Order: sequence, then structure tokens, then C-alpha cells
Amino acid sequence: MGVVSSALVALALAYPDPIVLTGPMVIPDPDRPPEFIQYRLGLRGELRSGHPIGFSGTSGSGTARTESELNPVAGFRLPLEGGGLSLTYEPRIFIVGSHVPNDSNGEPGSHVSYLHRGSLTLEYQPTLRWKVFLNGHFAYGRYDFSPLATVVPGAPGGIGNPTGGTTTTPTTSPGIPIPGPGTPPSQQLLDVEEFAGGGGFVHRLTPALTWLVGAGYVRRGGATLEAQQALPLQKGPVGATGLSWQLGGSDAWTVLGSGSSSSFSTGAHSTLFDLTGTWSHAFGRTLQTDVTGGATAFRSSGVPSPTGGTQPTEERVLPIVALGVTQRVLIPAGDVTNVLQLRVAPVTDQLVGSVYERFEAVLLSTFPLTGHLWADAMGAAAIAISGPQLDARIEGKLTYVFSQQLKLSIGGRTAWLRGYDPNGPVSFGWVGFVALSGALLGAPP
Repeated sequence: MGVVSSALVALALAYPDPIVLTGPMVIPDPDRPPEFIQYRLGLRGELRSGHPIGFSGTSGSGTARTESELNPVAGFRLPLEGGGLSLTYEPRIFIVGSHVPNDSNGEPGSHVSYLHRGSLTLEYQPTLRWKVFLNGHFAYGRYDFSPLATVVPGAPGGIGNPTGGTTTTPTTSPGIPIPGPGTPPSQQLLDVEEFAGGGGFVHRLTPALTWLVGAGYVRRGGATLEAQQALPLQKGPVGATGLSWQLGGSDAWTVLGSGSSSSFSTGAHSTLFDLTGTWSHAFGRTLQTDVTGGATAFRSSGVPSPTGGTQPTEERVLPIVALGVTQRVLIPAGDVTNVLQLRVAPVTDQLVGSVYERFEAVLLSTFPLTGHLWADAMGAAAIAISGPQLDARIEGKLTYVFSQQLKLSIGGRTAWLRGYDPNGPVSFGWVGFVALSGALLGAPP
């Protein structure tokens, strides 16, 4: 399996925003045939039915409903020296077709919601020692914040999210229901906006030592004044720098420093500085471990108090500890893959702007039953160490692979949620689903 020589080695467990990071440098192969422009066109659809999460502080599950989601994707990749330019458009269409009563806020029970999403990635390596990169993505429209939807916004790149580019999460997995950044809003459907852009460079100081520098700007939250009452607008700069040492083919050390400054439309402000070190070791082709340690220094001010006014300014230093284990068992029908990721680190709550220590756990197992039938079991949990916040999710499914371009899945998922109110109830929900993904060009969504 090996350990990739990159400043991304630590990302699965200790991550800044992925817009300020990039993949490893490429050593040209003179015998490799030239690359051509690649196109991607596909569609993933899911039909789900059950009792979603009860929102607005209600206990138990919500009203029974049947809904569907369509995720078309279109894009292209233009190969460049040591990298390429990629543009992708991936809207999400939420369709609630069952006849259900209007929500308490007057939202129609039956509706169609659209979320437009796009991304840009540029990686260019003019020499063997230098690489420049540019990342950007945007989203605008109405988003369904149910944790029983297929993808969670704000999920850290790499943790159960193949698009994150981490070396420890298997890219063959379609994803895992990751808890988002802090407490979810009290409304399920909200008009949202998100823009994140960043770039930087990678410099190979020696054949074994690589240096990365990146910076960017993030703006995300409610798109209207009404939506910002439930999901405040958050904006501010981010940056990261790191050194990665490649020690042979089995070991790598990464030191990564990052910082962010976020202002909220509620008046809250949080500033964080992280410093972490990660040791990655590959035990042959079947086992890789990543051990991370470090600390976060932060300042949080202007956080609204539930009783009125604002909470006192808080300045603290909290630890970061993380462990990642990826195991592969090689069998004739396909590789059995097991992933365990544990992390204790501060996180900024997306609703109030406070910073608190959170424990996160992700467990994923995928294995072939036959040459075409695969089983997946996934789970994730986020628990505040000194608070009531809880976000736990479980999913199981069977996938039949007709071809590399066409797959059919059937399964179920459930979730438990509680916000930052210690007297608030724990909401739960469950759905069964059928999903079909196909591609006319390129890999399926």
C-alpha cells in the first residue's frame, strides 16, 4: 500500500479546510502514454422512505415521508504537467413526493428543492521541485439538513469522503454519513450559500522533504436574513503550512500548522491556530496506521448567551489526538476494507460560534459477497466532551455492481441528534433507501 509522500498524509485526522491543501507531487514517467482530456457525465438517484429526524426541538422521529434525491454530475479534466485542471458541476435535487402536512414554519410538505454546486481544481507542476495549486467550490440554493440524506455539507475532506483525497480512506467507498460542523440547524430546509477558494504551492526541498503553503477565504451559511436566523453566515480567512518527510517506502512524518478566523452574522468571532504532527506507517500492503498529536489555541468572543447578552470571551489551549487504521484483506472476489478513525479536537459550532472539544469516531467496513455483490456497514458519531451535543449515524447496504459504470444499492440508515441545549431531547430518524448510480462518461457519482 505504501505511504504517499505528501503534506496530505495528516489530513484524515487533523485537517484544515481542504481548499488550502493539495495532493502529492508527481514524478514523471517517460514510458507513460500521454494523457488526453477527460469528460465526466453521470447521475446518482436515491429513493428513501421512513421517519426522518424530528426538527425544531421535537423529540422522537418526524412525520413519515417518502422522498427522492437526484445528483447529476458533469465535468471535465484537462491534463497539465504533473496535474490538471478540473471543473465539475454537481447539483442536488431534493424531491418530497409524499402527501404530508405542512411543517410548523409553513413549509409545504411536498416540494422540490435545488442546490447548485460546483468546484474547480488546478494542479500544475512546472518542475520536479515546484507545484502550484488552486481550489474552489461554491453552493447556492435550498439544502436539506436531514442527516439521513446522502451527503453531509461541511464534512471534513478525507474522513469517509473520497473527494477529500486522503490516503487512508478507500476511494472505492461511496461515502459515510459524517457528522457536520457542530449542531445542525432547527429547520430541515434552508436557503444556503457557500463559497470557498484558496491556493498555494508545494516545494520539494529535498527528495524526502516537502513543504506546503496555502491560504484561502471561506463564506458559508444562510443565504437570506430569514435563513441566517437558523444558520448564521460565517466568513473569514484560512491558511495552512506543513512539512512532510518521507522515510523510506513505509513511513512518513507530517507537521501541519493551520489557522482560521471566522466572523458570524450573530456577532460571534472565533480564531483558531492548530499545530499537529502525524506519523504514518504502512505494514505491508494490507495495513496502514496514522497517529496524530497536537494542540489548538483559540479565542472565542461575542457568542450569544441563551439568557440574553453574550458569553464571556474564552481563550484556551485544547489537545488534538487522533488515530487512523486502514486494513485490507486480499481475497479473490475483491478486497475487504476496514477503516477506523478516532479523533479528539476542538470544533467551532456553526450555529453559535462557540468552540468546544469534540470526540469523533468513524467505522467503515466493505467486503464482497460475490464477484458482483458487495456489503457495506458504516457508522459515525460526534459527541461533545463537556456538552450535550450528540450526532450519531449508522448505515448498512448491499450493492450490486452491474459494471464499473452502473451500480444498484439497497439499505437503511438511522441517526440520533441533540443540540447544545442540555435540556433538549434526543431526536432520531430512520429511512430505507434504494439508490442507482450510473455514468455515461467517466466514473459514476
